[in-house]
Amino acid sequence: MPHHSLIATIVIGLGLAFVFGALAHRLRVPPLVGYLVAGVVMAAPVERRSQLARAGASAVRHQLNPREPGHLDRAAEDRRVGAREVDHLEDALAGAGRRLSLQGAQASSALATLRMQTDRLVYRRDAPLEVTLTLKAGSNGVYLPAYFDDFMKTCEHGFSATLLTLAGKSADLHATGCMGGGLHSGPGVDTAQAELANFVRLEPGEMRTWHTTLKTSALSRGRYCLYGEYLSYAYMIDEVAQLREVKGVMAKGRITARPLLIDLR
Repeated sequence: MPHHSLIATIVIGLGLAFVFGALAHRLRVPPLVGYLVAGVVMAAPVERRSQLARAGASAVRHQLNPREPGHLDRAAEDRRVGAREVDHLEDALAGAGRRLSLQGAQASSALATLRMQTDRLVYRRDAPLEVTLTLKAGSNGVYLPAYFDDFMKTCEHGFSATLLTLAGKSADLHATGCMGGGLHSGPGVDTAQAELANFVRLEPGEMRTWHTTLKTSALSRGRYCLYGEYLSYAYMIDEVAQLREVKGVMAKGRITARPLLIDLR
């Protein structure tokens, strides 16, 4: 009967609208796009609906993205190139980090890890570069110097962030050196027992965060590598680590973050 045909048409239309709307939502395009495709399919002759349904699904997947496929390909290729550059730089930057700070080995990532973040990866040449370094203790906790500020103020321990050229050299030729000493009184004055007060144990998963701002006005436009680390070379660290009161492992050396590529334009 005619009304049965009308009801069937409505049910099929609602079903198609639901399917194409869900597909559009999953692909992060407006659900209205899916509803319109369903309407086109329902308005077609019966014998062409299956063909149009397949074409509509393909359109939602591939043609309704506001960016061109070529642009997506280029963006993906840029990400792959950037990842390869970072991978190739990491070994060179390990040496560069030692030259820029102190000689020494990398501390085990099982003791602690370091994560570096910026608000973006592309900056105007004169814009300040905001950097956040987050130090996180490993699953067994770790002993570190009780200082979580700028390394340049102690020349022994603390956080450091700097921009390097892709050759691993300091990008700022006018950068200043260390500005002060460590937390101790001086060689021959303190004992390991006294120095213990200058160390702290971070419990498993406990974190410390440091923020800094790097100036870019003195740099030329181009691509640079942002290098971040936490350095643990405190006075008498080896002697303190042997004390009975130290219930755990002392991290000595450099804890580095994965470098980031920064473009100045």
